[in-house]
Amino acid sequence: MATPIPEALEPVECAKTLRERLPARLGAWFASSSSGELGLEHESERIAFTFLRGRIVAARDSRLGLADTLARHALVNRVEAVQAAATAARTGQPIEEALAALGRLPESTIEAGRALHLTDVLRRALGWRAGRCFGRHEAAALAPPPVPSRLSSRDVVAETIRGIDDPGTLRWLLGDRSRFVRPNHPAPASEPVRLTEREHELLAAASASPTMRALTGLAPADRRAEAERALLLLVSTGCVSLDAEPTATARDADGWYTLALAHKDRGEIRRAVAALRRALSIDPGHRRALQELRFLPFSELSGSAWHPVPTTP
Repeated sequence: MATPIPEALEPVECAKTLRERLPARLGAWFASSSSGELGLEHESERIAFTFLRGRIVAARDSRLGLADTLARHALVNRVEAVQAAATAARTGQPIEEALAALGRLPESTIEAGRALHLTDVLRRALGWRAGRCFGRHEAAALAPPPVPSRLSSRDVVAETIRGIDDPGTLRWLLGDRSRFVRPNHPAPASEPVRLTEREHELLAAASASPTMRALTGLAPADRRAEAERALLLLVSTGCVSLDAEPTATARDADGWYTLALAHKDRGEIRRAVAALRRALSIDPGHRRALQELRFLPFSELSGSAWHPVPTTP
């Protein structure tokens, strides 16, 4: 009864392992309001998440069909699930529509069934430690609008992540702790996600672009797993991104401004101008850097472009 998944997925990255891949990829599709299909395969099994403008509207699993999920959670019985699967295969309509047409699945339970199925498929995908990741993007303008729904797929992903209790699994999914955490501004506009107080606190702390190790290290040792779970949730729902390099912050702009003053005191005006310009490239509204530029000789300002910009403050 599992839904066949087409083979024609264009690989955007063929990794030997899915380690560190799925949470960050899910978050990237949420954050960019992408449309298309994000797929995973491992041996003969395939999983695919269909996105429409930054929302997951379908989850398909070559091993676990929606009818299986509905039957396992007692939303329909096994006979009804088999009948609906046969109807869906014959007509090509989604299985929930086949169940509704048979009068076996009230409209009020369709969204609950979709959420349960997304949760089950996502749990399976997060448990894979080998395989390949595929993606096929579609132009947002060509994608149909999402089906009206009260269900937030980001909330479903969040609840799935909150259900991970094993510290080893959390650490494995987070991967390299030396990467830097960067908040996504503006936040994904496709659909909301409800965060707990602790998750809001962690998101606020990420504004300084710390490493994952530093961010989760803010929590006491006995609450470290809770912080790691909250960080994984923020990554998976697109609230933050992970970068190999640090993101320039206001503190970096202050550092370049301080360096400029040191160059100025030594009479190295062109180097001072270069450092001030670096500060302003990070923070265009840096008031003290703007004021300092006003008092430097115009000849040095016009000629500073020829001088190499320092690479470190």
